[in-house]
Amino acid sequence: MIKALLKGIICSSLMLTLAATSVSALPKESTTPTAKSTNSHIIFNGVSISSSDATKYKAALAQVRHTVVESDGETYGYANKVDADKHIERLNEEPRVQFMPPHDRSKFYDLINLGGDVLEVRQGNHSTDLGVWSDKISSVKVTTGYNGLRLFEHENYHGSSIYLQKDKTYSNLGDHFLWPNKTWDNQASSLQFQ
Repeated sequence: MIKALLKGIICSSLMLTLAATSVSALPKESTTPTAKSTNSHIIFNGVSISSSDATKYKAALAQVRHTVVESDGETYGYANKVDADKHIERLNEEPRVQFMPPHDRSKFYDLINLGGDVLEVRQGNHSTDLGVWSDKISSVKVTTGYNGLRLFEHENYHGSSIYLQKDKTYSNLGDHFLWPNKTWDNQASSLQFQ
């Protein structure tokens, strides 16, 4: 009987040791969420900075407050709004469309890949407050009419901004950083057509 009892204790002890080893081998969960972006570089202060140089990339993203995404997907970051405005003015040197058909609306989606609920905004209808759509936009389809649109982080065109060009689909605003550990996914609270 003592032999059977010892055998049971040894077996239980071995199982506990194996279980503890298995648990400690599991990867630890991160307590700080990190934003991920598919962008591998950003042009900041005229210099292309690759995400492969993590220190410089993170330092640049920490200074970026206004982002301009060109039609080819090239991303430019600016520390101040005036410099971003100058870039947008250069992009918008082409004449504006004079006639805007009534169906000419940009569409904002609450899920990536143009999914989920949709908010349609006619070109030219600026919004200082997106109301229930504040901090809910995940993808955007910018149509023709104006040269593009600008999303702002806060109401009344305050905070950081991102400029999106016309005739483009932005299937995931999470591809564009707002801060080093935060993307534009679910961050816009006001919009302005340029």
